[in-house]
Amino acid sequence: MKILYDYQAFDIQRSGGVSNVFSLLLEEMKKRESVSVGIASTSNLYMLAQGYPTSDQTLERLIAAGKIDGSTKSSDIDWKNVNKIYSKNMIKKGDYDVFHPTHYNPYFLEYGVKKPYVVTVHDLAFERLRNYIQFNESMCLADFDNRRDIMAAASKVVAISEATKKDIMDIYKVPESKIDIVYNAYRELPENYEYNKPFNFPYILYIGTRQGPLNYKCFIPFFNQIVPFMKEHKDFKLICTGTKFSKFELDMFRQYGLEDRVENHYLNEDGLNNLYHHAFCFVFPSEFEGFGLPILEAYKNDCPALLNNIPVFHEVAGDCGQYFDITDGKSLNESLERLFEMKEDDRNSLILKQKERLPLFTAGKMAEGYINVYKSVLK
Repeated sequence: MKILYDYQAFDIQRSGGVSNVFSLLLEEMKKRESVSVGIASTSNLYMLAQGYPTSDQTLERLIAAGKIDGSTKSSDIDWKNVNKIYSKNMIKKGDYDVFHPTHYNPYFLEYGVKKPYVVTVHDLAFERLRNYIQFNESMCLADFDNRRDIMAAASKVVAISEATKKDIMDIYKVPESKIDIVYNAYRELPENYEYNKPFNFPYILYIGTRQGPLNYKCFIPFFNQIVPFMKEHKDFKLICTGTKFSKFELDMFRQYGLEDRVENHYLNEDGLNNLYHHAFCFVFPSEFEGFGLPILEAYKNDCPALLNNIPVFHEVAGDCGQYFDITDGKSLNESLERLFEMKEDDRNSLILKQKERLPLFTAGKMAEGYINVYKSVLK
């Protein structure tokens, strides 16, 4: 079986999220089936690790082949458009059995895909939470139309959780018979992986984007609710990842006298593994997710995870999840205090229980799930 994936997720992201999942899927699929990817060059960290060329490398190859003038610079070329054209040409060539676009640009519908295609929906946050997102109305409607058209023409729609499947059916009216669930997978650590301790103080870990109306909706109540714990335990710090703190955030930290106890770090995958492993805990206060991959990242790195009490987190974490209610002003602080008071043996038992959840979400299981979907559309 030959599967063709396109360029989109790897052009949109340099790391994280959807591109991480698809790159991991590619690694596993290549062990099992014939795989092609419609990218001529990339800056995506996961794809670079798999040996795909940078724009400079592709430019050098094109110049050496006499296809581009030798004075051309990489900055002169719209590489996103090059990748789009590259994907189009591979689709038109037709040397595949199943096509799998990695995002929702419907460029491939313009001339018709004559073979089955499968699309994965990772979440419908934009649709569910649009009241919290600043958007251009025409852009919003266009995005809705793109997703609707792509799902309508797809042979199968893959949801990454039961919660996402329900959203697809509710919002886009896709029939249940057309939707299959394939869970995301975590990236396993190399054998005998060695951790390095990043800090000499205890810390709470917050992962991901914080800014913008939707993300502030999570981060502001999260921060407000950990203040009592931080005031009580003065050696603790809060470590955040992602973009630099905004003026709004810095002012909020100063308001509580905690400006010297909140740090931001942008790290590679090894750095994140170390952050998880040595954290007092990871807190996931999100009110909406399609899956919740950071839960598995915490579990694989022996990090207790405190999770907002939403259905999809129960789906991923099961009965080893430590849940709180972000809408209850005291719930998160109480969860932190319970974890602080937990005896070492009980904490180790919790970490072991989390580890036992991981086999449900291996890359191999994800790949086999997609293979079953692909085979179903070829019958």
